[in-house]
Amino acid sequence: MDRYHIVSQFKRRERVNMHNIFFDSFPFAAPKQFKSAKAMVVIAAEEEGNGIGRIRLGRVLDASSPSLHGFIQNAITPGSTIHTDGWAPYRGLEKLGYSHAATPLKGKGKTAAVKLLPRVHRVAALLRAIP
Repeated sequence: MDRYHIVSQFKRRERVNMHNIFFDSFPFAAPKQFKSAKAMVVIAAEEEGNGIGRIRLGRVLDASSPSLHGFIQNAITPGSTIHTDGWAPYRGLEKLGYSHAATPLKGKGKTAAVKLLPRVHRVAALLRAIP
């Protein structure tokens, strides 16, 4: 397992911000199962006061519920609260043992996601800055 794979779960129950982003060119080597350099990366950032706690990243094959739920089950301890933008593939987390706090963004403007989930967007900005 290389350093870009998920290596451990968050060990305690916490509130975690979740979001997925697309990269036109991923800064790390692309495994063969991914057909293009365009990558969907899922970010889990622990809420720690106003700051960011621990972070988990994962590249998923697609934007389906099975892919996103698989990442969540590998990265986040059941019983945790997962805060998302309410995107449909994140539905069903309660059945997996998580509390799901969804805040829909429809009609709230282009910067609403950054205000709602600032931790994951900060991590995304840092990843995009990698040359």
